Amino acid sequence: MRCDYDFCIYFKNHECILNKIEINNLGMCDSCIRVSFTEGELQEKRNHILESYDNE
Repeated sequence: MRCDYDFCIYFKNHECILNKIEINNLGMCDSCIRVSFTEGELQEKRNHILESYDNE
């Protein structure tokens, strides 16, 4: 199944790698396990991306 949620542990190349997917009444995946980052990790990634835009 196609997936656009990059922060799910089952996400790979815009596909869900699970064989069976649970969709709730809101149309959202109940099988999703979200990958989380610390605030420091997020800020480091943001800074890296912003620096790459500044260097263009």
